[in-house]
Amino acid sequence: MNKPITKTEPGTTSPPVFKADHNGVLNSPDSDLVHNQKMLETTGSKDRGFQNQILNEAASSNPFFFDNPEKALNRTAAALHGINPKDTIEGMLASQMVAIHNLTMRFTTIASDSEQPTRAREELTRLVIKLSRTYSLQCEALNKHRKSGSHQMVTVEHVHVHQGGQAIVGNISPQSKG
Repeated sequence: MNKPITKTEPGTTSPPVFKADHNGVLNSPDSDLVHNQKMLETTGSKDRGFQNQILNEAASSNPFFFDNPEKALNRTAAALHGINPKDTIEGMLASQMVAIHNLTMRFTTIASDSEQPTRAREELTRLVIKLSRTYSLQCEALNKHRKSGSHQMVTVEHVHVHQGGQAIVGNISPQSKG
């Protein structure tokens, strides 16, 4: 009997892998249990339909998507898995980040082509700058979301209690007035 895999530390599994069968249908060679755990760690969601949506939306921005969907899905899964979304919000943000990154790199490649008209290269360069700023904002949003669940801690290193003074050591909770 298989024990369920629980999400623990980042990188406990590798990203999900997809292989095309002889009809071109993409499937995972992993067992359902392992594949589900990998998809959870890749998308931050337990919902299979949503997992597939997130992965496909991000993969569709990959330049290989239409010519080689297997390659696009595997590379996208690796990128999402590297971000390691912890919940659905992080999964959606990670998907957007991967898509923005793909577009930024694609437009950078086109803009660097000296055979492109100057006006097109300038416009693409402006788009690359906007996309790069968007990516930075997405990174900040992800970090802010991740920190929102953490608690702040204050460490007091030196305490001076003078004659007649009192000090309290321990947790202090405000009392309700009643």
